[in-house]
Amino acid sequence: MKEVLPRHHGCLVKTLGDAVMFLFPDADSAVDAAVDMKRAITALYLGGRDMKVRIGLHAAPVVTGGDDVYGDTANVAAYLADAANPDQILISESTLQQLNEGYREATWPCFDAIMKTTLAKTALGEVQWRDDLVNSTLINPHIHRMIPEDADSLVLTLAGKEARLDDWHPILTI
Repeated sequence: MKEVLPRHHGCLVKTLGDAVMFLFPDADSAVDAAVDMKRAITALYLGGRDMKVRIGLHAAPVVTGGDDVYGDTANVAAYLADAANPDQILISESTLQQLNEGYREATWPCFDAIMKTTLAKTALGEVQWRDDLVNSTLINPHIHRMIPEDADSLVLTLAGKEARLDDWHPILTI
């Protein structure tokens, strides 16, 4: 992954256990790097095992401090990486809007997610990155699911506004 960074003007921000956070100058560079990383890792077969990574991308302003980044942007990117399947590159709706036309056309809608820090609902997309599917017919079943799942939560809607009571938001004021 570190070899891919200079080609796309990225930098390593930090490692967190088995997670890695990178920073890129724009959404296109981040997607270029993510696609290169997925292809490089897919080609590896270490110790008889396929390696897979989950990638989540969110393009928005970041709060920097020292050699680290903070705030909603970093949290959303980490959240998307957690929500991604091992073969996915998940991106937020705001990231999709910043991509060039070619990448927008290579991205399909996946599902909606509720961001745990803001309770905002956002559409997530999946970047198609596999070369072996270029000439295939891709079928998107438009899976409708919500992350986090609605188990153990209460969502109240009034006049188009939603309020959620769950593990992350244990207090609701009406």
